[in-house]
Amino acid sequence: MADDREAELKYIYGALQRLHTLADKFSQALIVLEQYQQIDDIVRELTEELPKQLDRIEQAILIILDQAGGRRANRRTERVTAELRAEIINSRVASLKRQIKRQQDNLNQLEEQSADYGADVPLHVTNHIIRIQRKIEELREELRFYQGE
Repeated sequence: MADDREAELKYIYGALQRLHTLADKFSQALIVLEQYQQIDDIVRELTEELPKQLDRIEQAILIILDQAGGRRANRRTERVTAELRAEIINSRVASLKRQIKRQQDNLNQLEEQSADYGADVPLHVTNHIIRIQRKIEELREELRFYQGE
């Protein structure tokens, strides 16, 4: 009877370990899926931005041609240049904010996963958390630069 009970407990323990491993792999798969979804979002945003970017390039070419022709920059050229600069900065700031949010969402998810492990957090989870924290700080530093802080 005790042997049967011990065998049942070993079986249950083994099953729990397998479930824990599957849960970990499932969590990792969800993170990868979210990253693919984020890439898809970025591709869509870039596709929408492409016509605007082409228009900016055309304006920049006109400015270069105007200046290459030996003429001094007129008010229109100065205005277009200032507008282009502001648009580029605003576009970069918006992109940095989106990236920070995505990285923060990923970090939150990994920290929740880490909490599930308690004291036995796998090294790859800890390393991923550290990489994301560094990336967030890099993005925030660049954002501060563009915002003039």
